[in-house]
Amino acid sequence: MISLATIDYFSQEGIPYLALGFFYFWLLQPFATLAHETGHVLCALFFSRGRILVRVGENKESGFKVNFKMGRRLFCSIGLNNPLSGVTIFRQQKVIDRSLILFGGPFFSFIISGLTGFLLFSNSLSPAIEVPLAVWFCLNLLSFLRSALPVRLKPTISCPDGVPSDGLQILRLLCGGKSGN
Repeated sequence: MISLATIDYFSQEGIPYLALGFFYFWLLQPFATLAHETGHVLCALFFSRGRILVRVGENKESGFKVNFKMGRRLFCSIGLNNPLSGVTIFRQQKVIDRSLILFGGPFFSFIISGLTGFLLFSNSLSPAIEVPLAVWFCLNLLSFLRSALPVRLKPTISCPDGVPSDGLQILRLLCGGKSGN
Protein backbone atom coordinates (compact mmCIF):
# COMPACT_ATOMS: atom_id res chain seq x y z
CA MET A 1 0.00 0.00 0.00
CA ILE A 2 1.39 3.38 -0.98
CA SER A 3 1.07 6.26 1.46
CA LEU A 4 1.90 9.75 0.32
CA ALA A 5 3.14 11.24 3.59
CA THR A 6 2.43 11.18 7.28
CA ILE A 7 3.10 14.91 7.54
CA ASP A 8 1.03 17.68 5.97
CA TYR A 9 4.04 19.77 4.93
CA PHE A 10 1.95 22.64 3.57
CA SER A 11 0.07 23.39 6.77
CA GLN A 12 0.99 25.29 9.90
CA GLU A 13 2.05 22.06 11.63
CA GLY A 14 4.39 21.27 8.71
CA ILE A 15 6.49 24.44 8.99
CA PRO A 16 9.01 22.97 11.48
CA TYR A 17 9.41 19.91 9.25
CA LEU A 18 10.06 22.11 6.22
CA ALA A 19 12.70 24.02 8.18
CA LEU A 20 14.26 20.72 9.23
CA GLY A 21 14.09 19.60 5.58
CA PHE A 22 16.09 22.67 4.47
CA PHE A 23 18.69 21.87 7.12
CA TYR A 24 18.92 18.25 5.92
CA PHE A 25 19.13 19.49 2.32
CA TRP A 26 22.17 21.59 3.21
CA LEU A 27 23.67 18.79 5.31
CA LEU A 28 23.18 15.94 2.80
CA GLN A 29 24.19 17.73 -0.44
CA PRO A 30 27.85 16.65 -0.35
CA PHE A 31 26.82 13.05 0.39
CA ALA A 32 24.41 12.96 -2.56
CA THR A 33 27.18 14.28 -4.81
CA LEU A 34 29.57 11.69 -3.35
CA ALA A 35 26.99 8.95 -4.00
CA HIS A 36 26.69 10.08 -7.63
CA GLU A 37 30.48 10.13 -8.03
CA THR A 38 30.60 6.64 -6.46
CA GLY A 39 28.69 5.40 -9.51
CA HIS A 40 31.42 6.79 -11.76
CA VAL A 41 34.14 5.35 -9.51
CA LEU A 42 32.69 1.83 -9.48
CA CYS A 43 32.58 1.82 -13.28
CA ALA A 44 36.03 3.44 -13.54
CA LEU A 45 37.53 0.72 -11.35
CA PHE A 46 36.34 -1.86 -13.90
CA PHE A 47 36.81 0.00 -17.19
CA SER A 48 39.95 2.09 -16.67
CA ARG A 49 43.56 1.66 -15.65
CA GLY A 50 45.64 3.91 -13.46
CA ARG A 51 44.79 6.54 -10.93
CA ILE A 52 41.21 7.68 -10.25
CA LEU A 53 40.63 11.05 -8.60
CA VAL A 54 37.26 11.98 -7.06
CA ARG A 55 36.57 15.54 -6.04
CA VAL A 56 33.40 16.79 -4.37
CA GLY A 57 33.01 20.56 -4.03
CA GLU A 58 35.08 23.35 -5.53
CA ASN A 59 38.84 23.03 -5.44
CA LYS A 60 39.50 26.19 -3.42
CA GLU A 61 42.36 26.80 -1.04
CA SER A 62 40.08 28.21 1.66
CA GLY A 63 37.32 26.30 3.37
CA PHE A 64 36.91 22.85 4.84
CA LYS A 65 38.46 20.05 2.78
CA VAL A 66 39.36 16.41 3.49
CA ASN A 67 41.81 14.47 1.32
CA PHE A 68 42.29 10.71 1.58
CA LYS A 69 43.42 7.68 -0.40
CA MET A 70 41.55 4.39 -0.73
CA GLY A 71 43.64 1.51 -2.02
CA ARG A 72 46.27 1.98 -4.70
CA ARG A 73 44.23 3.75 -7.36
CA LEU A 74 41.55 5.89 -5.69
CA PHE A 75 42.24 9.41 -4.38
CA CYS A 76 39.42 11.51 -2.87
CA SER A 77 39.03 15.20 -2.02
CA ILE A 78 35.84 16.36 -0.33
CA GLY A 79 35.18 20.04 0.32
CA LEU A 80 32.13 22.03 1.39
CA ASN A 81 32.61 24.85 -1.15
CA ASN A 82 29.80 24.31 -3.69
CA PRO A 83 28.90 20.74 -2.63
CA LEU A 84 26.72 20.21 -5.72
CA SER A 85 29.79 20.02 -7.94
CA GLY A 86 31.75 16.82 -8.28
CA VAL A 87 34.15 15.26 -10.73
CA THR A 88 35.74 11.87 -11.26
CA ILE A 89 38.99 11.99 -13.23
CA PHE A 90 40.28 8.84 -14.94
CA ARG A 91 42.26 7.84 -18.02
CA GLN A 92 40.40 5.84 -20.64
CA GLN A 93 40.60 6.12 -24.40
CA LYS A 94 37.92 3.68 -25.58
CA VAL A 95 34.61 5.40 -26.35
CA ILE A 96 32.44 2.58 -24.99
CA ASP A 97 34.38 2.44 -21.70
CA ARG A 98 34.22 6.23 -21.26
CA SER A 99 30.49 6.13 -21.99
CA LEU A 100 29.91 3.40 -19.42
CA ILE A 101 31.90 5.28 -16.78
CA LEU A 102 29.97 8.48 -17.52
CA PHE A 103 26.69 6.52 -17.38
CA GLY A 104 27.56 5.10 -13.93
CA GLY A 105 26.93 8.35 -12.02
CA PRO A 106 23.39 9.08 -13.24
CA PHE A 107 22.50 5.39 -13.02
CA PHE A 108 23.69 5.19 -9.40
CA SER A 109 21.74 8.37 -8.51
CA PHE A 110 18.63 6.93 -10.18
CA ILE A 111 18.93 3.61 -8.29
CA ILE A 112 19.44 5.36 -4.93
CA SER A 113 16.49 7.66 -5.63
CA GLY A 114 14.29 4.71 -6.61
CA LEU A 115 15.17 2.67 -3.54
CA THR A 116 14.68 5.67 -1.25
CA GLY A 117 11.36 6.47 -2.92
CA PHE A 118 10.23 2.87 -2.45
CA LEU A 119 11.12 3.01 1.26
CA LEU A 120 9.50 6.40 1.64
CA PHE A 121 6.23 5.74 -0.15
CA SER A 122 5.62 2.10 0.78
CA ASN A 123 5.90 2.59 4.55
CA SER A 124 4.31 4.81 7.14
CA LEU A 125 7.34 6.35 8.80
CA SER A 126 7.89 8.57 11.78
CA PRO A 127 8.71 12.19 10.93
CA ALA A 128 12.25 11.69 12.29
CA ILE A 129 12.85 9.19 9.46
CA GLU A 130 10.48 10.56 6.81
CA VAL A 131 12.00 14.07 6.60
CA PRO A 132 15.64 13.04 5.95
CA LEU A 133 14.49 10.24 3.61
CA ALA A 134 12.35 12.70 1.63
CA VAL A 135 15.32 15.06 1.35
CA TRP A 136 17.66 12.19 0.35
CA PHE A 137 15.13 11.12 -2.30
CA CYS A 138 14.90 14.66 -3.71
CA LEU A 139 18.66 15.23 -3.70
CA ASN A 140 19.36 12.01 -5.60
CA LEU A 141 16.51 12.60 -8.04
CA LEU A 142 17.84 16.11 -8.72
CA SER A 143 21.35 14.69 -9.07
CA PHE A 144 20.05 12.20 -11.62
CA LEU A 145 18.13 14.83 -13.60
CA ARG A 146 20.90 17.44 -13.70
CA SER A 147 23.45 14.85 -14.79
CA ALA A 148 21.35 12.84 -17.26
CA LEU A 149 19.94 15.75 -19.26
CA PRO A 150 22.36 16.85 -22.03
CA VAL A 151 23.00 20.44 -20.87
CA ARG A 152 25.79 22.67 -19.61
CA LEU A 153 25.67 23.10 -15.84
CA LYS A 154 26.40 26.16 -13.73
CA PRO A 155 29.84 27.70 -14.38
CA THR A 156 32.56 26.96 -11.85
CA ILE A 157 36.01 28.36 -11.20
CA SER A 158 37.67 25.59 -13.19
CA CYS A 159 35.09 25.73 -16.03
CA PRO A 160 33.76 29.28 -16.55
CA ASP A 161 31.65 28.27 -19.59
CA GLY A 162 29.73 25.71 -17.55
CA VAL A 163 30.50 22.06 -17.03
CA PRO A 164 28.94 19.66 -19.56
CA SER A 165 26.59 17.23 -17.84
CA ASP A 166 27.23 13.48 -18.02
CA GLY A 167 24.38 13.22 -20.52
CA LEU A 168 25.94 15.86 -22.78
CA GLN A 169 29.35 14.17 -22.58
CA ILE A 170 27.82 10.78 -23.46
CA LEU A 171 25.93 12.34 -26.37
CA ARG A 172 29.14 13.94 -27.66
CA LEU A 173 31.02 10.63 -27.37
CA LEU A 174 28.33 8.70 -29.21
CA CYS A 175 28.24 11.34 -31.97
CA GLY A 176 31.98 11.02 -32.49
CA GLY A 177 33.23 14.03 -30.54
CA LYS A 178 35.21 14.41 -27.34
CA SER A 179 33.47 14.20 -23.97
CA GLY A 180 35.40 17.00 -22.25
CA ASN A 181 34.67 20.72 -21.95
